[in-house]
Amino acid sequence: MLHCRSPSAAVQLPPLEDENLLGEILLRLPPLPSSLPRASLVCKRWLGVVSEPRFFRSFREHHGKPPLPGFFFFNGRGADFVPALDPPDRIPAARFSQPPPSHRELGWFFLGCRHGRCLFIDFARSEAVVYVPITSHQRRIALPPEFIGNNGGALVQNGGVLRVAGNGHVHGDCSLSPFKLVLLYIDRNASSVSASLYESESGVWGNIVSKSVPGAIGFVTPSIQVGNAIYWGSQGGSILEFDIENQSFGVIEKPANNQHTHWSCYQLLRTQENGLGLVVLRTVALEIWARKVDSYGTAQLVLQKTVKLHKLLPLGSSMDILPQTCRLRGFDEEANAIFISLGIGVFMVNLETLQVGNISARPSTAYHTRDYYPYRSFYTTAVDRRQRDI
Repeated sequence: MLHCRSPSAAVQLPPLEDENLLGEILLRLPPLPSSLPRASLVCKRWLGVVSEPRFFRSFREHHGKPPLPGFFFFNGRGADFVPALDPPDRIPAARFSQPPPSHRELGWFFLGCRHGRCLFIDFARSEAVVYVPITSHQRRIALPPEFIGNNGGALVQNGGVLRVAGNGHVHGDCSLSPFKLVLLYIDRNASSVSASLYESESGVWGNIVSKSVPGAIGFVTPSIQVGNAIYWGSQGGSILEFDIENQSFGVIEKPANNQHTHWSCYQLLRTQENGLGLVVLRTVALEIWARKVDSYGTAQLVLQKTVKLHKLLPLGSSMDILPQTCRLRGFDEEANAIFISLGIGVFMVNLETLQVGNISARPSTAYHTRDYYPYRSFYTTAVDRRQRDI
């Protein structure tokens, strides 16, 4: 005769005493800067769980998309960080301040941020600097000879940095994980552009590739990543595409009726289908375009929809001065959202849901006239494992 063991006879730990279950519960804390440090103060047991490197990794994997601690702004000699979160999650600007440049007068040229990393050019030393504000790690890369002028200064107008897919990388693990960066140089006649790709795993620059572009080139918009390519908008009316895998250039013409649109009235974007898109500001409306391939295999930008601004933003009496004050100020690749500045504030518009968030309601702020570089990363390094011995 079989004897079944009564469930009550099994040893059952209280939920918060079960190591596995406790870890699963703590994984579901909000991915905000204060979550894990506050949990670590509950008791030594909780501290032991949240301070384990394996838990950090699982925490990032569980949440996937990192939060938005704030924004970087190019200030002419580097970048300023402006916090976006409220206390207790607000990260002081000084915490993300860049290291001092090698030459105070020249400073650093800020090229943007992506995947928790910031990209600078140190003109005095002719080096690219990949900097991780979360950990204060930096990697200096000597520029290829072709990107150094006769006077020894760097010849770099734009670029982009991105993490290497695979390799077990989790968004937010930026200090030692592999990355790639692309730098661009425009010739004196502004008729051709050259680029080179650097891979941190090999420590080697690729071949210099060049492309002639019709019309004058003036790269004034931050780069965006779409799939395996980096894109830049140019003041001359073209969109430049650099294929990272093939290390090749391509040129995409903007729609004919947008050729002469001012650079601050259009913004490249990544569509919901992970394709290239474009937002164009038309006085009182937003035009949303997407790159499509027709039946002949030709790719072109096609208008998807038009959204009236008065249906999105609290314009009020500012409708009369909208053409003079309304500008596009950047794009958040993680949230698929654009930034729009008006005389009454700066707004973040999600292009999928058309939900609007007010980033700044201070008309006098200097950041109304600058490009927004959203910085997304998990901030969990404040948990000190040494506290276990307290």
